Amino acid sequence: MIRPGGSDVDLRDLRYLLAVAEEGTLARAAVRLRVSASPLSRQIRLIEARLGLPVFARQGRRLTLTEAGARLLDRAREVLAAADQLAEHVRTELGEPPTRLAVGCVDAAVHTGLLATGLRAAEHTYPGLRTTVTLGHSPELIDRLRAGELDVALVHTPPPAADPNLVRTLVLQDPVALVIPAGHPAAHAPRPAALDGQAWITDQRAPAGIERFRAAARDAGFTPDIRYQAADLAVRVNLAAAGLGIAMLPARAVPALVPPALPVTVAPVPWLPLRIQVYTVTTRRPPRVVPAFTAGLTALPSPALPKTSRPGTTQAPSDLTRTPDDDG
Repeated sequence: MIRPGGSDVDLRDLRYLLAVAEEGTLARAAVRLRVSASPLSRQIRLIEARLGLPVFARQGRRLTLTEAGARLLDRAREVLAAADQLAEHVRTELGEPPTRLAVGCVDAAVHTGLLATGLRAAEHTYPGLRTTVTLGHSPELIDRLRAGELDVALVHTPPPAADPNLVRTLVLQDPVALVIPAGHPAAHAPRPAALDGQAWITDQRAPAGIERFRAAARDAGFTPDIRYQAADLAVRVNLAAAGLGIAMLPARAVPALVPPALPVTVAPVPWLPLRIQVYTVTTRRPPRVVPAFTAGLTALPSPALPKTSRPGTTQAPSDLTRTPDDDG
């Protein structure tokens, strides 16, 4: 029990607070919790009175966490995770079947470390967790989530925010880095003039993303010649290393995909306003293991890359200014 104001606040209360904080409105939280909005509103005010703390600031129908509420919710997540972990230990001791988790993800979620980070958090709460991982394209992963084949999806292109059945949360916005073949004219100075008319390697499954790239390149002053298209990030890197064109990666994927000996230069392009975005998508009432997975997806540290631009080396990535989605 938590007793900041002298009265008990139980696990159900904490789950109510967490749902409202994550959904942002009472109506959406009520759908997730399968309760009515009016009783939920009364319950939230009662919980705040018990705590003696203003957890939410009301802005019309929108509820946002106060500073005290944000601190409380951080602790509430820890308490709920500990309760789930205790229950999992008991189930294991009783010989009940292990908890299972089905995750679908785009390959960027693998190479940036998002998938592993979430799975480590879930495994910590649910020792002995059995997990299946499915790689795919955003639309097909969302379709499988709707069909009940997945418990959570990590995608580039999420469903609309107003989707009545699914919840999306942005967990990664990563600047792009260029992978340039050794000896390429742009290897030492990847500026627009050096990139104009050069061969590029892009994702074949992302036509809208390719058009955004073309538009951003046009605004920056160069025209890419898209010669190769490949769905897999590792394939694109290998094609670049073979001297066939320039590829783009999420900056956080560079350590996983570009060994130091590979004959390429990895360079930031702060003047090219593109970011790689990844969202978690879940149902509004996901299996109990899913919050443990998503809670682990905190901000990843930027990769420590050398500030040079020689072939076979990399440059430190820079933050960019605009954030169009990838469609992969």
